[in-house]
Amino acid sequence: MQSVGAALESEIVVMVDDDEDLRMIIRDVLEEAGFEVLECENLSEAFDVLQGIVPDIVLLDRDLPDGNGLEVARWMRGRCAYDGARIIGLSGRNSPSDVEAARAAGCDASVAKPCTAETLVAEIRATSSPLRARLVPSRVGASA
Repeated sequence: MQSVGAALESEIVVMVDDDEDLRMIIRDVLEEAGFEVLECENLSEAFDVLQGIVPDIVLLDRDLPDGNGLEVARWMRGRCAYDGARIIGLSGRNSPSDVEAARAAGCDASVAKPCTAETLVAEIRATSSPLRARLVPSRVGASA
């Protein structure tokens, strides 16, 4: 059986969640699994980070202090530079209509909080297609 630490190397995850304790736990789990993790606590930080890099995976909380996290998914899906990035909604809001709203916004999958480390890593692997995070040319970050 493959250990959690045997994940795909060099994949970059941008995690957007306002819960600092949860970010720390998820970061530790994902780093142990071989991912590089960039943390954002709100929409503003997420947009700042995403202006300069195209991550392999984005873990996206829906309820953030400065707005709806699904705005990040919509923004990314509106720009061709982010076509290969996988977006996973990570939220306590997981009714069928919430999951559908996340998919409609551009999320590839949704994971209910709280979840186990194994569940989260398995979902990331299931949606993962390594595209090797790359720098975004400055004009790509502008509105299309």
